Amino acid sequence: MHFAALSGYKPRLEHCAVCGQRIEAGQAAWLSPAAGGLVCRTCHTPDSTAQRLEPDAVLWLKSVLKAGIEKTEPGISPVPLAALKRYVEQALDQRLPALPEYVVKM
Repeated sequence: MHFAALSGYKPRLEHCAVCGQRIEAGQAAWLSPAAGGLVCRTCHTPDSTAQRLEPDAVLWLKSVLKAGIEKTEPGISPVPLAALKRYVEQALDQRLPALPEYVVKM
């Protein structure tokens, strides 16, 4: 996500990327590369690139964006690495290497 942010594709995680409504703690949301971040329940439309994230995954992503993935404890299961990978791939328009098996099982 760091490279995506440096390239100007930092995802919007505090507010819905469509309507601007605040994504509150305890609220599920969809991570949409097409919209540029999280999308609230009202704005979500079925889209093959958006992935629903549970509230704890939303908090985890916010922590990653703030502190970096290396300083963020997994703390949730499963860690939404696939959603994060998909977001970065679309933002950078490049395929990333497959995640190692041990990372996928975090």
